[in-house]
Amino acid sequence: MMNDELMGRFYRAMQAESQEREIPCQRDIFDGCPEASYLIDYARRKDAPIYAVKRLLCANVNVEKSEDCKKSGTFICTKCRLVSYCSKECQTVHWSAHKQDCKDRLLSKDWRPCWAVEGRSPSFLDKGPESQFERWDTEELSMGPNLWGNMAAMDIVNLPNNEADSTKDLTLAFIASGDLRNVVRTIALPSDYSGKLKILMNDKLSYLLILPFISDDSEGLSFPLGPRSTLLVGMPPESIKAAFANWSTCLSTTETRAEYHRMRKAPSRRDFYDRMYANLRPSHRVAFQGFRRSGVVLPFGASHAHFDIPNATLFSGNGKWLQRDYADPLSGWNPDEVIKAGKAHGAQAEDIYGCLYFFLLDELSSFARRLRQLRITFNIYNLTASDLSLAIRHNSFWSEGIPASIRFDRIEVSNILDVNYIGIRGVVSNWASLLSKSSSATILGYFMNWTMLQEDGDMSTGKDLRAVQRVARVWAAKMKAEGRQGDPVQLLLTSLPDLNALNDNSGPFMRYLNKQGLDGILQSTKLKLRKTHTIVPHRNRAPLSGSLNALPEFPDRDSWYYHVRVIFAYSSAF
Repeated sequence: MMNDELMGRFYRAMQAESQEREIPCQRDIFDGCPEASYLIDYARRKDAPIYAVKRLLCANVNVEKSEDCKKSGTFICTKCRLVSYCSKECQTVHWSAHKQDCKDRLLSKDWRPCWAVEGRSPSFLDKGPESQFERWDTEELSMGPNLWGNMAAMDIVNLPNNEADSTKDLTLAFIASGDLRNVVRTIALPSDYSGKLKILMNDKLSYLLILPFISDDSEGLSFPLGPRSTLLVGMPPESIKAAFANWSTCLSTTETRAEYHRMRKAPSRRDFYDRMYANLRPSHRVAFQGFRRSGVVLPFGASHAHFDIPNATLFSGNGKWLQRDYADPLSGWNPDEVIKAGKAHGAQAEDIYGCLYFFLLDELSSFARRLRQLRITFNIYNLTASDLSLAIRHNSFWSEGIPASIRFDRIEVSNILDVNYIGIRGVVSNWASLLSKSSSATILGYFMNWTMLQEDGDMSTGKDLRAVQRVARVWAAKMKAEGRQGDPVQLLLTSLPDLNALNDNSGPFMRYLNKQGLDGILQSTKLKLRKTHTIVPHRNRAPLSGSLNALPEFPDRDSWYYHVRVIFAYSSAF
């Protein structure tokens, strides 16, 4: 454990600025502090394997012989389309290793969920939306933070459609950050932007916001700030002490892998994963299964053999997996952009995690460049959103550049608007007075759980299921015509996401808001509900300036599939 003197030195060091204004992490700061030293060493390892290639490589990898082809993968395996080779020769040599994946039963067009094969009802069938909502708070596998987010990253400024001034200084607050993805997307401002950015980030797991900024000379291991930027960590020594004390300094690869498999392969969750697979294309079933097994974001054909060091930030001090069993980094990004980036680097759409790897490589490289170019001040805290607001209004952070007089141009609140978190009243009443008077100033967030609590919120909670039944009959007739046996539960599961995507639930949503007393909250805080959105649309894929009842728009079948079947169906399967 850290002593108070060491904690004080660490706290001062994190607030100090070097000549480059990067966060100093000299080794002497952490002498005698095993928890902090372990994390710094982990983040700065010179021998850590880095798969930082910018093109898809040949999948001919021999782990036992430590041999891998360095040529580009240009010849696709036509059956699974998950891997590519540089030549027919490499494909032939690698077949003995690849055939296990290429012949996986999940690739079969006749694949059926385990409950259909075993002739039983699925374990979730008697779980209505409300009981599912309650179960999330009691089941171990469904508990824990989602460190990767469950909504596509948002640009909370959208400068062209709001201030439209590339010289304007902006003050932004991410009061329930979770991770950096919204910050990453937001600072991708127009190239001619010359204003100053002041960004406040707050999360109880704030160490995950600090670690990426640890300065290092090794390319790709951190995001050092530019000469005109500053990072201030507004956390007292005892808070940093508590954060670092949670880490194990001797994580065993064997033990953590066993814990990972316990969470990711629990027999009790088979039906839930097959429920998700029922909505996916065959190759994506195999890709999702591959990620569940490895936990590594890489092209499908890349070797995982050298990625054998546990990620300390994903495990507790006693080696327990911190996240929910279905946590997935794919759910935090726009799938259209993920696939587009992957294709630009030579990956196929079927290799969806390979596409995600190349997308993140591009996204984070761009983020690192913007950090060096822009004038940014980051303030990081680890309070509850309500306590943070109170502390700001009491002038507790004036010495860190956050005085009581500060006003924010955007306050992004994530999903703490949900009733099982802080709720609308708690969020708006605490933060309304800290919002700028600008016509573009906005408190923005989203409701993740409202459809489970509001009748007719989606097609599964409505009283009239005739539309669902009609679609199920159409699917049954289609499968019968194709000579395939249809499972009624599977038909229903594949129908619901499609119906929900085209369901106008604006009426139920407004009734839900009224139940939360929105009108009175707005009146007491002198705020207004935007009739026309100018930052993000009111629902995924809906037009930005569309009316509240505007439905999502999909330019092609693939866009429909990725947003409705992959992302939406994945999030609703558990």
